[in-house]
Amino acid sequence: MFAKFIGQIVGAILAAGILSLIIALFLQLGMKLVTTFKPSYGIAYNTSFVSMMAGGLIQLIIRGLSLLILGTEPSIAIRVLTGILTTYVTIVIYEAMLRNAEGNRIGMGKAFLVWLVQFAISLLIFGVLALPLVLLFGTGIFKGFQPPP
Repeated sequence: MFAKFIGQIVGAILAAGILSLIIALFLQLGMKLVTTFKPSYGIAYNTSFVSMMAGGLIQLIIRGLSLLILGTEPSIAIRVLTGILTTYVTIVIYEAMLRNAEGNRIGMGKAFLVWLVQFAISLLIFGVLALPLVLLFGTGIFKGFQPPP
């Protein structure tokens, strides 16, 4: 049981590391659009990785508390609140780790805008990538569906 848990954590860290390779590019673009300054790829990668790990840790803690206290998976309301909390923590991390051209912190407002641009780009890109996969492999929704003659 413990080995499986450790394996899941290692897998999550590896997935965050790989996904951060892509998200860092979106973060750079978001910074360029909002602050007209593009941070180095290393800074964007580190920021993305730290924010993903913090969000994953928050979700792990809340899921664990839900299982411990309620004895069940978190409800939709708890998941929505968790999403809001992880978004806030991500914005705080962006504000703390990202700097403008003068080397100053970008502030919470610009950090939110950077997150918003990065999130929109991620949705657009991954949505465009996901659509052909869904069409190619299907979702099982239309299994057994026969069009009318």
